Amino acid sequence: LAWLNRYFDGHLLERDREALNNPEGYYLARGGYIWFARHQADNQVVGCVALARHDNGCYEISKMGVDDNWQTIGVGRRLLMAALDKARELGASEVFLESSSKLERALQLYRNLGFREIPHPEGQSYFDRADIYMTLTLRA
Repeated sequence: LAWLNRYFDGHLLERDREALNNPEGYYLARGGYIWFARHQADNQVVGCVALARHDNGCYEISKMGVDDNWQTIGVGRRLLMAALDKARELGASEVFLESSSKLERALQLYRNLGFREIPHPEGQSYFDRADIYMTLTLRA
């Protein structure tokens, strides 16, 4: 929610509300996973990422965010690697994500890990803030 507030003026769509208000039902009950990064000294949550399972067995990197004070030290990379490792463990051959050209640091991370931008398979995203669609092949 802090990420949506900062970059997108808190604009929430129904899917955002469902994911944020009921993560157990939106992610976990559907075969997905959620990770949180915590600061060891005070147990404060400093980042999160979800791996959403879709009907066709593919997985999406979702709701990834790192507190501004904790960016540039590898928190996002570790979160993303945990999600990608789980996707591989589950046998996924590819993962996808939707992002925004406003999120330069995130896009740099995705590209560094091998994600490539392709046209959105549905023409455009459900999320009006998402103008970038990326995929990563996990196995041949």
